[in-house]
Amino acid sequence: MLTYFIGFAILGFFIQLVVSDDKSALLLCLGIAILWGFTHHAIWGVVALGELLLGYVVSNLTSKR
Repeated sequence: MLTYFIGFAILGFFIQLVVSDDKSALLLCLGIAILWGFTHHAIWGVVALGELLLGYVVSNLTSKR
């Protein structure tokens, strides 16, 4: 469980660095979470969305854009 948390947080961190538009980045996070929810139980999709957004927000707060 901890590995998924770290992995999704790192993925969210890199999504913010790679995708320049905030709306596109958030849609990408949502798409990844929906796919994760389809392949696993729906609750894990919601959890994955939270972890992706955590990494995204941390990257957004620490970047110098």
